[in-house]
Amino acid sequence: MTNEIQVTTAEQYQKAALNTLKRQITMGVNIPKNFDAEGALGYTALAIVNSGFTVSKEVIVDTLIKVASKGLDPRKDQLYVIPNKKGQVMLMESYFGYEKLAYDIPEIERGSIFAEVVRQGETVSFKGRTLEHEKSFEAIDNDIIGAYAKVKIGDEEIAHYMSVYQISKSWSKTNSLDKNFIEEQRHNNYGNSWTVKVADTSKIEKGNLTAFNKNQEDFPEEMYENTRCFHTSGITLGLGGPVRENAIEMMKKFKEKGALISFDVNFRGNLWTGDEARDCITEILPIVDIFFSSEFHSQSYIWKNRGHKRNPEKFFR
Repeated sequence: MTNEIQVTTAEQYQKAALNTLKRQITMGVNIPKNFDAEGALGYTALAIVNSGFTVSKEVIVDTLIKVASKGLDPRKDQLYVIPNKKGQVMLMESYFGYEKLAYDIPEIERGSIFAEVVRQGETVSFKGRTLEHEKSFEAIDNDIIGAYAKVKIGDEEIAHYMSVYQISKSWSKTNSLDKNFIEEQRHNNYGNSWTVKVADTSKIEKGNLTAFNKNQEDFPEEMYENTRCFHTSGITLGLGGPVRENAIEMMKKFKEKGALISFDVNFRGNLWTGDEARDCITEILPIVDIFFSSEFHSQSYIWKNRGHKRNPEKFFR
């Protein structure tokens, strides 16, 4: 929750950046028209102050100047402000940001930009610098395999397409778990307990993790033939949906091709229940060669009942 000290600190950074902007404008530097610098910079400064990371005044003011020079407003989701534990702040334009920048070009008329996702089973054909997308009602619930944006400049239409893999690689450069964590309690047999920080996987949309949200034919056959060991964990299986299904199918196929199968329980109660985890892990245990489970997980309710009695090693006998 924002307190008065944080607001006051953010205001100081905002005023410093606005003063610098005024001096730059008198020197001939242009700021995009219709840009609410005071509001956008104040919001950005407060977001950085509230992030929990230690960022120097110089870096914050420099970031605010960059926001103003772009003319993009994070309040309108045109720009993502991403601080990290190294004291840096990364700025990443969103789709709405690029749309706004495009409409700043006089040759681009309002309403001439269009974006859409492509789902498994739909057809995309590339024609020159644009593309045609044949949508299908039957594919409305299928996995997303890509996305594109079109812009019309005069009489010419230009399109840019990205696959799901390309999109995930792009986001992987900016996504950070530095502040995306939750606290969990750990216990041992001696009555001691302690708190640890783990990744907050609840922020991942279940069943839609990009790396596994593919069909098996999307992966080259030589990948299975040339792999010596395949590792996955309970976090992947806990995401459910096609992610779980594909991960299990990949485990089986790697096993058939002679690879060792490694599995780490890594149970996360915010992804699935103990019963659900136990049933799924029991299913894959016969093909697992290397099994990791902490003392906490081995003695937790995951393995209780149904004759398991806290002993997953039973399944390897």
